[in-house]
Parts: sequence; C-alpha cells; structure tokens
Amino acid sequence: MWERSIDNGQTWSLLPINTSTEAITNNTGLAHGTYFPVASGLVSVSGVSFRESQYLRVGNTVTLSGLMLLTIDVSGSFSVNMSLPINSNLPTNGNFANGTFSGAGTNVLSAAIYSNGPNTVVFVGAGPPGNFFGSYHLTYRVM
Repeated sequence: MWERSIDNGQTWSLLPINTSTEAITNNTGLAHGTYFPVASGLVSVSGVSFRESQYLRVGNTVTLSGLMLLTIDVSGSFSVNMSLPINSNLPTNGNFANGTFSGAGTNVLSAAIYSNGPNTVVFVGAGPPGNFFGSYHLTYRVM
C-alpha cells in the first residue's frame, strides 16, 4: 500500500505504509505500531491486565489507546502506572500527558491519566472494590 505525502503544497512523493504491527519511524517523526504496556506502582489494586495497545506518533505527539482489566481491592482512591511505547522525559507534575479510562459492565469506573515521570503515565481514580474492564485513550508529548 502507498500513501501520498505533500510538503508545503509544492511537491509530493509516495511513501510505503507499514501494515505490520512493528513500528515504523522516519525523518518526519512518524511512527505507529502496537505494544503491551507494563503496569507498576499499584495502589489499592491487586491486578492489572493490559491487552495489546496501539499508538500513533506524529512529530512530538503520541496518541495511544487500548483495553485493560483492573481489579480494585478496597473502596476509595487507586492508582496504576503504565509504561509508554515511545520514550519521553515526562515530568511528575501531570503536565504534557492526559487521557481517560472508562470502564464498562455492572460497575462503571472512570479514571484520569497524567504524566508521572520519565516514560510513565498514571491512572488515578476512585471506586468500589471489583473487576473493571474498559478502554483508555491518551495523548502525550515526546520530550
């Protein structure tokens, strides 16, 4: 498959589109692919299972989404750190990354997603104990 690339409306060239799950990168800052996130720093959570996630990088912006099963131990606040597919020196103050998690089923759960240090984002929310399966979507800046 081929894609047309236009620079400033002046010239164009044909670029191959990678249809595999491996990331592609070129000098224009484009990349896409799939990966399995790694969870860490579990607070009030006994288990996290990520499904294969997908991402797209354009310039210094990465958008990713996926599915996750989350098991919360006790009522109240919880947090889970998640690894990123493309490294970024994110600060721990929550800037430069944001997104949401929405759970479905008998217990509906939502969480906010923020930057939490280099190559890590954190899901932060509150809810009752139980299993929650849902989707997340976030955008972050490569720094």
